Amino acid sequence: MRISPKKNLKKSYLFLKPSFADGMSSVLDLNGILDSPYARYSTAEEADFEAIGSDWKMVGEDIKNSIETYEQQIKQPA
Repeated sequence: MRISPKKNLKKSYLFLKPSFADGMSSVLDLNGILDSPYARYSTAEEADFEAIGSDWKMVGEDIKNSIETYEQQIKQPA
């Protein structure tokens, strides 16, 4: 049985993807004046809610892919 790589996998809901300029400014921000470009949520509960929702969405995708693979296998002659 061959396992295919995940399609459209979202790696993280908790972090934004910073631009090159954001990265350079964070290197030069020695005093920590600039806000973190990664913080998207105002509370830890909001971040947890989104992360758990994302996890369950991926579980659903795994189940869907498993069902599709199984259906393809039973349709093929032995």
